[in-house]
Amino acid sequence: TREIVNSGDGPVNANVTQLNISNYEGGYGREWLDKAAKRFEERYKDYSFEEDKKGVKVNIFSSINGTAGSSFVSGLKANTSDVIFTEDVFYYDLIAKEGAVDISDIVTADLTEWDEEKTIEDKLDRSLIDFFKTSEGKYYALPHYEAFYGIVYDLDLFRLRSLYFAKGGTPGE
Repeated sequence: TREIVNSGDGPVNANVTQLNISNYEGGYGREWLDKAAKRFEERYKDYSFEEDKKGVKVNIFSSINGTAGSSFVSGLKANTSDVIFTEDVFYYDLIAKEGAVDISDIVTADLTEWDEEKTIEDKLDRSLIDFFKTSEGKYYALPHYEAFYGIVYDLDLFRLRSLYFAKGGTPGE
């Protein structure tokens, strides 16, 4: 057994399995995770993950600080989370620092019990498999979103308001 950590949203019920999740709250926030946690708790309210326990309580620890990048990696050994949503961490550095566990069995598992016809691996784009599957054939993490850097703008508005150039036709300031 492991220590039960209180997420601060009520008293801890030691009779249910505790699932601790660390979430980087930048960009996508945590509303999506709160909703997923409620669905998960409801779906498994009568399921036993551990002997003498029934149900699951999802404890979400969500912050911008210490949950991504180098500050996340430096605090990883003290992190008690079972599932971590982070970013700005180089995958192979995480593996080299022994900061991740092998999840290959989950990625390649038969999901017909959940009305799925494909494994998680089957659903991944080939480029993601090539990146996340190590040379030993193991997975230690999966992507949970993809973002692209860039600027989106209204070209017609920029032309109409002369936002590209100063009035004399030279580059704007």
